[in-house]
Order: sequence, then structure tokens, then C-alpha cells
Amino acid sequence: MNGHFIAFARYLARSAQPAGRPAIWRGPDVDAALSAQPTSPQRLTRALALTPTDDPQALGLNGSISLIVQALGPGETGRMHSHSFWHLYFVLKGRGASQIGGELISWSAGDSFYVPAWVDHDLQNLSTTEDAVVYSAQNLPEQAATGALMRKEAAGYVHIRAEAAAPADA
Repeated sequence: MNGHFIAFARYLARSAQPAGRPAIWRGPDVDAALSAQPTSPQRLTRALALTPTDDPQALGLNGSISLIVQALGPGETGRMHSHSFWHLYFVLKGRGASQIGGELISWSAGDSFYVPAWVDHDLQNLSTTEDAVVYSAQNLPEQAATGALMRKEAAGYVHIRAEAAAPADA
């Protein structure tokens, strides 16, 4: 249980991170991957995380930010929820609305909107014939790395940690 000491120069050398890996996700590839994706039981939408490598341990673009793409089918509504990380949404396709902290906002292709941490929110596709597609930049990897990743459920707040997480194929 004793603490340890590391020379500061060695500490800085240890903290050096490799350069990030550039990546591009082509629209047709994203569309095909979303079409093949089942609806997530947590989101009630089709969702994918975009990562720069095929490493199964990749959590986001880097240690701080992740990029998620979600598709909502015609008339589909995601589950109202909140959590310890923020979202910055970019609407790529379609039109919809979101309840954010009790306020209803409308959105359409080209719009962006921000949801702070711990604010209740959802996504709703208002079209009865077309998908809505949104991208979300979020600080989930940062929250996970610091052990602060949490979500609010009906029974209260739940700390999301490795030993409580569902299997990757769930």
C-alpha cells in the first residue's frame, strides 16, 4: 500500500503519447455499417463508434474524445437518458427533435446542438419515411479513463466500470 516516487523527467517520458492515427470514414461505408447494425437496447437506435484502428480495445479517436454515428429509422425515438459525459451533435441527414433538459428543440440536416453532462436528452426522428443520421462527438473516453463514467437509470446513478460492464457482444 506504500506509494512510490518517479523522477519527474522519467514521469514526463512515460506520459508521452504516440501521435494519433489519421482516419477517414467514407459515407457509403458508414451507411452500410449502420444498416447492418441492430438497434441498441440502451439507445433504441442503431449506433456505431468510429475509431481510427481496428484494435478491439479502441474506445474513441483518442484518450479524450469519441465520435458516434446514430441512425434513427422513420418515426423512431431514442430513450430519454443522462450520463456523465457531454455530446456535441451534428445532424447529417433528416429532421427530428430532441427533449433536452425539458426543452424541445427541432433539428434538421446541417444543424448542430450541444447537450451538457447530466442533462436528460433523447433523439426523435420526425420523418415517417426517411432515416435521420446524427454524429456525436463526446468526452466518454476521458470519463472512462478517469473512472468517472456514470449514467442515470430508474433506480438511480450507476457507475460504469469494467467489472460491471456487459460483454462486448451483448
